[in-house]
Amino acid sequence: MLKNSEIDLTSLARPARACPIGLQQDDARIIVAGDRVVTHLRFKRHFTGIWKEVKGQGQPIDFIATDIYRIANGKIAENWHLEDNLTLLQQVGIVGK
Repeated sequence: MLKNSEIDLTSLARPARACPIGLQQDDARIIVAGDRVVTHLRFKRHFTGIWKEVKGQGQPIDFIATDIYRIANGKIAENWHLEDNLTLLQQVGIVGK
């Protein structure tokens, strides 16, 4: 069983991928269960830049991402990443709602 003291859980919160929106992480939940660590992250910002030929009008951006990590020998052995890209693309205006 993995214990909180065996790994620096803050290192598991992956920074937002390079994106012209300039996302910031506002909320994080971390759950440790056995050899699994789950992070649930919320990213927020206002889109004022340009992305894929879409110019932001200051519209709010608010979407979530979740990672499930399997830890072995104190290191990340596997990672499953889920991100609400549809919501992000709709909020930016690249995909219709």
